[in-house]
Amino acid sequence: MTIKHVEDYLKSVKEQIKSLELPAEKQYTNYFRGQSNANWDLVPSVFRDHLFNEHNLYYEMERNLYNEMSKLSSVIDKLVYMQHQGLPTRLLDITKNSLVALYFACITHQKCEKECTKDCKKCSDGAVYIFSELENYDKKEVDIISLLPKVKYDFGVNSFYSFVKEQLSVELSKKELERILNKEFALVKSNKNNNRVIKQDGDFFIFSNKGSYDKKIKFDVKRDENRIIIPKEYKKQLLEELDQIGINRYSLFPEPEHLAKYLKHNYVDNESEKEKVVSYEEVSVEIEGKKDYKTKVLEYIEERFPQNKALYEFIVNNDISRTKVREKLSLLGYEEIGVLDMDKFDNFIDSLEIPKNINDLVL
Repeated sequence: MTIKHVEDYLKSVKEQIKSLELPAEKQYTNYFRGQSNANWDLVPSVFRDHLFNEHNLYYEMERNLYNEMSKLSSVIDKLVYMQHQGLPTRLLDITKNSLVALYFACITHQKCEKECTKDCKKCSDGAVYIFSELENYDKKEVDIISLLPKVKYDFGVNSFYSFVKEQLSVELSKKELERILNKEFALVKSNKNNNRVIKQDGDFFIFSNKGSYDKKIKFDVKRDENRIIIPKEYKKQLLEELDQIGINRYSLFPEPEHLAKYLKHNYVDNESEKEKVVSYEEVSVEIEGKKDYKTKVLEYIEERFPQNKALYEFIVNNDISRTKVREKLSLLGYEEIGVLDMDKFDNFIDSLEIPKNINDLVL
């Protein structure tokens, strides 16, 4: 079946799972992973030329983001945080939601959705992988494998055994340690303390070092039989259908910067939506203060952004706060103008000496 619509995809998922002929007496959790290029291997990012520096990556991230990292109680939580900050790790994201996997199969990259949806000829066919017969989550195994990023790649088994005993209060023999390290991957049930993981209904695979020399990890799935190909020419259409049912950049990435990207994509990049930007009355906020506040802001905006009548008219017709001016700038495509310009804008607003009761309403 060629996947042209979300309905086609859901039918295909149902057929694929049915074809697995899983024993009826057992209950299985179906997991999915979407990849925007069907030719990519199912390999964690750290195995792509970063493995020998993994311990350096881990400790540098922990040292430079101490305040954030110190709030996380376990190594696995730290790895999840690092993964979502873009650091190569030995984690591979999976999801229990097949539609989330479809979204990831349709985008070229989180930051390149605009390019992907406007010109799908530049994309590759995507793929969604289905995993059903997985071993149960074993916290002990996960905790042990998660310590691998904290040691050098050539750390010996005996040394690692001592390190594990030092770090974890677990009963463990060397034979059992070797068995765990010989596993290719283990299922990680994520703690629901991460908004992005919650939104994506996500869990993870964590990989040991086994098989990493050739960088190809063979799963207990048959590649061609347990995956669904997403044709590149239908990616844009599928993304639009997913957006209609609430699967989009912002619903899956709840951080504020992704909301800005999502709004810009919907209201600025699409020519047919530009009128919605100009009539952006719903963001106005009434404030009290100096009568010349708006005049000075208008003069500044007219000088800095003379080509944007929409922004000027927005300020003329609305009582505005600094927050709302920044939101309007973002929707008009100025979130990319650079931190320096935005800092100058904030410094200018500060120079107006707005009364304290107004400052409470603005950035």
